Amino acid sequence: MLYAPLYNGLCAALTFIFIGNGVCTLLSEFRLDDNYTYFALSAPLPLLFCVSLFFTLTIFQTITFTVGPIAHYHQNSRYYSAIPPLPNPVIDNALPHTSQSKCPSTKKALLYTPSLTSIKAAMQTYARQGSTSSLFINDDGLRLLPPYQAKEHIEYYANHGIGWITRPQHRHQGYSSL
Repeated sequence: MLYAPLYNGLCAALTFIFIGNGVCTLLSEFRLDDNYTYFALSAPLPLLFCVSLFFTLTIFQTITFTVGPIAHYHQNSRYYSAIPPLPNPVIDNALPHTSQSKCPSTKKALLYTPSLTSIKAAMQTYARQGSTSSLFINDDGLRLLPPYQAKEHIEYYANHGIGWITRPQHRHQGYSSL
């Protein structure tokens, strides 16, 4: 399982060869011209080493994925899980029903559509595993909206199959939110 350090070491050696070739060219230019300003070109060498290391790693990984040993990609190790665990019917058949609850505080129903979309995707994944879930929103901002906007929110919830609840407005039928 020590292929990666070997590959990374070979890549670093190849990168040193590339950088060393550049330094050799720099020294030969200095010997020809006796101009010390050429050594200013050695300032970006650490950056060039990093960029060159990226490309050599890419080349080595491509070659090893193509012709190298790949058996370790088909077995589990401490840091790599190639094989999913076997299903456990005791746990998988007894998944509970869950309720997703979200408390938006915005006055625009469309602003929290991305959050609701991701929650619905999670609910679909849970349903594929054999269980059920529902979405319920505690929308206290609904009581602060004008009636036409509140109706828009309620229609949005109805169109998307979302349960909702809100508190009544302050001092409505004796209700006090203090």
